[in-house]
Amino acid sequence: MMKYNVSQNTKYRQGVGEVPMSWFKTDLEDHKEAIESHFRRHIRIWDWDSCFDEEHDFLFEDGKAFRLYYGGWAEWHHEDDGENGLKDEWHIEEIASEKANVPNRKQRDYI
Repeated sequence: MMKYNVSQNTKYRQGVGEVPMSWFKTDLEDHKEAIESHFRRHIRIWDWDSCFDEEHDFLFEDGKAFRLYYGGWAEWHHEDDGENGLKDEWHIEEIASEKANVPNRKQRDYI
């Protein structure tokens, strides 16, 4: 079982501000498979009215870090409705763990 944390893995609490949430757990052994699974469940956007360009950082318990680049746009100019709608692209690259923008581990010791 691997544990990992993701940028934006916080919750707002009145009077406290952003508080880090618990790390995610996965039974997948491959880092990129775990990221892809998380992406499909929690990040991927299905709203056709969206246009976006995002970065999500992942930090794993073993110290490896990755950045997911995700962008999307809507296309409405095709005569065939099957070609219209949300188009998106994403890719993953490994980064230095110090560059991963995830909630600070030291702030999470109480969890």
